[in-house]
Amino acid sequence: VSKLRNSNHLLTELNSAEAALWLQKAAQTIPFEMEVKHAIRVASRDNEIILHFVPITFEPDDLEELRKLESANGLPTCSISKARWAKSKQNRSTTQKVASL
Repeated sequence: VSKLRNSNHLLTELNSAEAALWLQKAAQTIPFEMEVKHAIRVASRDNEIILHFVPITFEPDDLEELRKLESANGLPTCSISKARWAKSKQNRSTTQKVASL
């Protein structure tokens, strides 16, 4: 826990996803906030990654496709929030089979 400069806000970094989920659930209860004497807001972070050699048949706007991608790679369900092609479909060559996501 550290105090943010020029404010009365505290920043807490947790060591696991399980701890973050626990705090997120606990933060939804008013008695918990009263106990710690601070309003609680849980902020999640998204990390951007680039995947190379993704078949162009993949549909990044299809949520079912994202769930399949998570499952195939052993990722937790809904851990991929969104995906998009690095370059637009219009910039592909007619023989292109894979692209970066």
